[in-house]
Amino acid sequence: MFVIGCHRSGTSLLANILTQAQARCQDDVNNQVKRELLSPQIDNPGGFAESQQLVEVNEKIFDWLGIDWQRPILHKINWQDSDLFPKLFNYRYSLKYYALNFNWIDKDPRLCITYPAYIHLLLRRVRIAAIIRDPIEVSNSLYARDGLAFSHGLMIWFLYNKHLSIHLAEQQDALISYNDLLCMNESTTLKLSDLISGEQNNKYYSELVKILEKNIKPEWRRSAKKLELKSLHQENSNEIARYCMNCYKALEKEQFSISKYKDIFSQMPDIMLDAYSRYAWRAPKTNPENQSQLNNLHDDERLEELKNSTSWKITAPLRWLGNKIKN
Repeated sequence: MFVIGCHRSGTSLLANILTQAQARCQDDVNNQVKRELLSPQIDNPGGFAESQQLVEVNEKIFDWLGIDWQRPILHKINWQDSDLFPKLFNYRYSLKYYALNFNWIDKDPRLCITYPAYIHLLLRRVRIAAIIRDPIEVSNSLYARDGLAFSHGLMIWFLYNKHLSIHLAEQQDALISYNDLLCMNESTTLKLSDLISGEQNNKYYSELVKILEKNIKPEWRRSAKKLELKSLHQENSNEIARYCMNCYKALEKEQFSISKYKDIFSQMPDIMLDAYSRYAWRAPKTNPENQSQLNNLHDDERLEELKNSTSWKITAPLRWLGNKIKN
């Protein structure tokens, strides 16, 4: 199972809870993938529950696409692209345990974008436990951890959820509210029980309650205080914040149903398109392996412009004479 959500949305907490629940509730755990997990950090004291292997593959895919986690791509990706396929296949062997075993849980927020690639890599669909958090809290957290502008954080929240919404299947996956998870909401606990057991089971439910009580630390929620919109001084931040909050409230009203989630994020509103087109961070970073080709292309273009210039034509006799002397 993949645990997926925007950065700073609680993916690590959810993955830790599901991993512990799986180990405690399922008898057959012999085929779990042995993973080298990222170490806990000050921004994630409970641990990331995220394998180094998965992170490396996702970062490599981002490099191929010319993006990074702070600069998500706007459009859907054509994974059948002739350049992407051969590169993806090179990672099949290293991910064979993910493909051949089923009792594993891993997470990486980048999966919001790269998830379809794993259908080709693993030759099967992997279930998703998706989690969503209040956009203001996510933006606050991204500002505190990475120094990202408030509007930048909101755009990351919207685009990651937009990509993720495409991949969710109503009958197979689950969408969890971060706030409901912290409150140990009964319906959310039942969703988690379903994910582990495939059906509602009192045994799994009671075990999950114990795991939730052990893992949820209210003091770790350091970005819960909402900003007053009038205090935001960046251009269009108020409008973007209001739009994102309206999306979140509409989803909250429908108890975070997958169908509503897919409907809300199916559109790209003008305010987001305008922000994406104007912000400098939208531009994809240059792939180092293509830099020399790009430089050569620019050199060729400058040479062509020079050849078509008046000065080039005027000095043609001098160049001809110089070549004669060299020969």
